[in-house]
Amino acid sequence: MTGPHRNGDHCDRADCPICSPQYPNLRRSKSLQVYCNIQLRAYQSVLPQISALGARLVAISPQLPDNSLDTVNKNTLTFDVLSDVGNEVARSYGLVYSLPDEIRAALRSNNKALPSINGDESWELPVPATYVIARDRLVALAYIEVDYRKRLEPEALLRCLKSLS
Repeated sequence: MTGPHRNGDHCDRADCPICSPQYPNLRRSKSLQVYCNIQLRAYQSVLPQISALGARLVAISPQLPDNSLDTVNKNTLTFDVLSDVGNEVARSYGLVYSLPDEIRAALRSNNKALPSINGDESWELPVPATYVIARDRLVALAYIEVDYRKRLEPEALLRCLKSLS
């Protein structure tokens, strides 16, 4: 897992701290990016509160690093958006599924084929999920929703983080 830090440097999985509360948010592909971008901007709006509670916001995307960096720039995000090329992290959480042939054809016809966006031929995506990992490295909150239009509201995230303070 790699991606740009807020300061423009890159990190890899080993650099991503897991000792403080974190909020990895597993994103889906560009084809569903409107929902992802809305969610990312909503969390950006409460980032000062997240930080004040001692937590770190991290988004994880199956997109190639350059595409993740584009997402950061287009949405003026000041938190890390890491690339999980090959869905290794999403797979470890049991979140990966393969797109059916009819969806693959539709994406190809709209010039949004996943191989060019995500950098592999798997046609796999992660189910949208949000986790809060506590200081003791236990999952304090897990929100997994197969309907990509439904996302964890920022207020629910903040309530969880406050309960950990």
